[in-house]
Amino acid sequence: MAAIVLDGITKQFPDGTTAVRSLDLSIADGELMVLVGPSGCGKTTALRLVAGLEEVTEGTIFIGDRPVNDVEPRDRDIAMVFQSYALYPHLTVRQNMAFSLKYRGGNSKDEIGRRVAEAARILELEPLLERKPRQLSGGQRQRVAMGRAIVRQPQAFLMDEPLSNLDAKLRVQMRAEIARLQRSLGVTTIYVTHDQTEAMTLGSRVAVIRHGELQQVAPPQELYLRPANLFVASFIGSPAMNLIEASVERGDGGPQVCFGPHRLAIGEKPVREHPALERYLGQKVVLGIRPEHLEDASLAHDAAPGSVIGVTVELREELGSEVDLHCAVGVAPLHPAGLGGGEMDADRDVGGLGAVSARVLAGTEGAGALAGTEGAGGTEGAATSVPAQVADPAQVADLTGAAPLAAPAGPVASALAATIVARMDPRTTLQVGEQARVQVDLAALHFFDPETGTSLRG
Repeated sequence: MAAIVLDGITKQFPDGTTAVRSLDLSIADGELMVLVGPSGCGKTTALRLVAGLEEVTEGTIFIGDRPVNDVEPRDRDIAMVFQSYALYPHLTVRQNMAFSLKYRGGNSKDEIGRRVAEAARILELEPLLERKPRQLSGGQRQRVAMGRAIVRQPQAFLMDEPLSNLDAKLRVQMRAEIARLQRSLGVTTIYVTHDQTEAMTLGSRVAVIRHGELQQVAPPQELYLRPANLFVASFIGSPAMNLIEASVERGDGGPQVCFGPHRLAIGEKPVREHPALERYLGQKVVLGIRPEHLEDASLAHDAAPGSVIGVTVELREELGSEVDLHCAVGVAPLHPAGLGGGEMDADRDVGGLGAVSARVLAGTEGAGALAGTEGAGGTEGAATSVPAQVADPAQVADLTGAAPLAAPAGPVASALAATIVARMDPRTTLQVGEQARVQVDLAALHFFDPETGTSLRG
């Protein structure tokens, strides 16, 4: 087993595309590190760089104490598990698992048999060893692919979205199996996924990547409770965090956060955790409220003063154990689509972003400005925002200096642009069209700088 260190890694392709930019990341011996981010953010490229399938443009990769930039992939002592199972259809399960050991040589027939038998026992494949891949289910095939990696007894596992081809129920089962297997083997593992649920449930730590830049690396719960910037805040959590342009004002009982017609008292805990708030009195901030921190006030007990807002229910989604209500609050929140970070054109969102810097939300200020963590500055594709007070987005020039946006194919519904999501107790009787009183958990508020996007936490 070995630690893996990425020291200032940059990957630039011949066409000038920078897929990974100044990536600094250390994975401890035996740790399961998850790389997560939207499609096209550079996470798979980073994995391929570690595997040796792509050449590093700048920086150094260490596996153990050895720099491996110039080491051939087969000599790096790593094993990969891909999204496609890549099994030989004419070989049995036993032969597929043993293939790499036979190909590499150096192991006796008895040693190969022992390793295959041990991997089959761990993965519960013993009854399937004489079957061909076509006789296996998707989950069984993925276990065979993992078994083929296990028998190698490598220093590290590299897993590239290994569960993407499985149905939802099987993904949950395999996710638990991978976590159990990694703990029992204690092998250093880098796991790439775009699925935040996989990332949060599997990783000892999770590295959030956007535009090839590291936004934040932390244990899963820390990402959820203390996101470093707007992108992490909107990416981690489902439904996404509600982000609202607001201002901090001084009230009779202490500081308050104001948005539209609403005023919320800022509790002692958020004030203590966001010491920079004092400097923002009378200024704009971005207020973040997670859907699970909103509740039907009629079901709440002992609502704290200044914790209730009035909303209009626009949509009710019943999910069994909870109910998601989409509520109009009389002010345009920041839509998570405007915080996209992959190859898709999600950044070109025509929602109301108010005074928040479109360049920062689009990533054009680089991770140095946005994250306040590891990573370096850079520029990626620009985005355009339309201030909420402007009726015709076709008349608004791109804030980064590009040509004006073409008008959307259909009208932008103002009701949708001004909707937040509340995840409520299933006992709520609130229905579409009703005026509702919603209690906000004042101890769970998040605040971000509207210009840099960084969290105001100390």
